[in-house]
Amino acid sequence: MTEELKADKVFISYSWTSPEHEQWVQILAERLHENEIDVVYDKWDLEEGQSVTKFMERSVNDPDIQKVLIICDKGYMEKSLQGKGGVGTESLIISEEVYSNFKQTKFIAVISELDEDGKPYLPTFLKGRKYFDMSSEEAYEEGYRKIVRNLYHKPELQRPASRNKPLWLIEDKKEYPIRSQQELTKFIKLLDTKPNRVAQTFVEFQRTFYEDFTSFSLKDVKEFGELEQLLHEHFQEMIPLRNVYISFLESYISSVDRIDVSLIIHFFEGLYPLIVQIEAGEGFYEQQFDHKKLFVTELVIYTIAVLLDNRHYKAVCELATNHYFIEKRGERLQDGSIGMLCFYSDLMSNKIKSYKSPLGELFARRANHATYKLPSIIQADLLLDYLGKLDYLQNDHAERWSYYEWYSRLHTNATTSNLPLFYRLKSRRHVEEIKELFETSSGEILCSKFQELDSYIKEEKRHNRNFHLPLISFFVPLDEIGKY
Repeated sequence: MTEELKADKVFISYSWTSPEHEQWVQILAERLHENEIDVVYDKWDLEEGQSVTKFMERSVNDPDIQKVLIICDKGYMEKSLQGKGGVGTESLIISEEVYSNFKQTKFIAVISELDEDGKPYLPTFLKGRKYFDMSSEEAYEEGYRKIVRNLYHKPELQRPASRNKPLWLIEDKKEYPIRSQQELTKFIKLLDTKPNRVAQTFVEFQRTFYEDFTSFSLKDVKEFGELEQLLHEHFQEMIPLRNVYISFLESYISSVDRIDVSLIIHFFEGLYPLIVQIEAGEGFYEQQFDHKKLFVTELVIYTIAVLLDNRHYKAVCELATNHYFIEKRGERLQDGSIGMLCFYSDLMSNKIKSYKSPLGELFARRANHATYKLPSIIQADLLLDYLGKLDYLQNDHAERWSYYEWYSRLHTNATTSNLPLFYRLKSRRHVEEIKELFETSSGEILCSKFQELDSYIKEEKRHNRNFHLPLISFFVPLDEIGKY
């Protein structure tokens, strides 16, 4: 039986030393939140009109908060010594608890900066106590992992049980160090100091991400019967890597005036050949790469979701209708639509109880990102399907059997109210805003395109009773597009 893990609730205490330091703290808070840790953080929990000092006092003294992470930089140490501001007030409360109870574990220092001699900036009441070091790129990731283990009460080393029987973490899985997180941290730091290196740093992140992606390959599978469980376990363990990619993409698009879509296209074209990784002479099951295939499909969906959320409609259209060139193992270079990145897995669908879309249910269960929740990825996945079919209908493609279609897996979760991109089509302003997405210049032309698309979908449903893609008219009457 898998052990149920629950992390301590944590309050982050820090100094508003500089905008860069505040951003450093926010990234830490967001990452802890993504790892299902309940974080009390002033930027989220302190409302306008409330007392900053009282908020800090309450958070430090709250019995429901089991841990307080004290982010130690030069600014925090100086304010603590001088008794200035909220930091000074906190220090008085914390120091009394620390000095009166030498066994206390609630208040823990996190080092974000070292002094000129390479020593941590520590307030007096924390000197001589163990701390987490996150003061450099090299130390950051290891320090973060130690914090998470501490909050979950799952240390790397535990006291052995009696009679020399080691007490391992219950069903502890292999841990995959996500080196891409370090590249993300480096990228964020470079945004302000060297903005002209954005494209170069994108490629550097891509290189490290490829290495992380490859590390999740399944090797030495002894029996086919164990493969299904291994695929699901490895797919689940790839969620942190997915979230690092999402954070990187958000940082990239927020740092440039114009998105270089070719960078994202080349990213996916280079990712595809890394799905199948086998040693020379090594036996393998064709299905043992299914988790990596579905991961690529999931990344495409989240890419579209991020771009939609930030209203980069032209970039979405370019990605969805681009002609991709991909190297397949042991085959010549192949080319085709974005549907080449849309994968299916019979083996990973077996355990999913869903009549219409087992993989859609699997993706829905993983839709736990703090920003891009289930409606966002449903909308992105469905839009990819619609754009692909519109592209097929309106351009001179080869025979349909040779055209790679994007098949939406999440459309069975679509409703008329959870996909704003579609249910707002009645708005003339909305149609004007998204016209680049559908390569159109007016509501009348868009309506004509959707009529052709709906006719196509209806025809498909006549021939295939398992075809459940919703009509555009499911969301809005076509004669009301751009009407108001």
